[in-house]
Amino acid sequence: MRCLRPLLARRSTRRTPALLLATLIAALTGCGGGGEAATVPGSAAERRPPAAGTTAAADAAKQAARERYVKQVEPAFRHLPEIEALSARVGEAESLSEITRAISKAERAFAPTARRIEAVEPPAEVVFLHRRLVEVSGGFALELQSARANAQAGNTEGASAIGSAADAYRAVLAELAAQFEAQGYRGLQ
Repeated sequence: MRCLRPLLARRSTRRTPALLLATLIAALTGCGGGGEAATVPGSAAERRPPAAGTTAAADAAKQAARERYVKQVEPAFRHLPEIEALSARVGEAESLSEITRAISKAERAFAPTARRIEAVEPPAEVVFLHRRLVEVSGGFALELQSARANAQAGNTEGASAIGSAADAYRAVLAELAAQFEAQGYRGLQ
């Protein structure tokens, strides 16, 4: 009787390169059951809509990111009544010292807010709007500094210009709030 061991050993050595090749192909194409399956462009798997749970989770995460962002930049919009009051106080002021006090008060309240807004990392979908918000907030903070310096130097006209700057800032913030709202960022007014 013949021994089968040499025959079995020869067959297994012939299968090893094929098995190795199949394993390599499976590893490179992402087959194996772990994580997301690889999709070929234009394939049925690529055209298939994502699972309902995946979309709901992504929507919830996006909404949570929006709410976090709104909480971080909302203080810029919260100062609108103070800015409106500043404009009114400057317009009604009877002395340069009253204008100086009103400007200093607004500057103390607003300058830290402008710096905090600049440090916020916005979601990708509102980077442009955020940059505009940082730009106008920083610009208004500089207007406040300039107006205070003018008031301290005795330049009533230069100090009084903060009233029109405040009005312009309020108008730009209202426009930005509407644009944020159109992107789904509610609560900025």
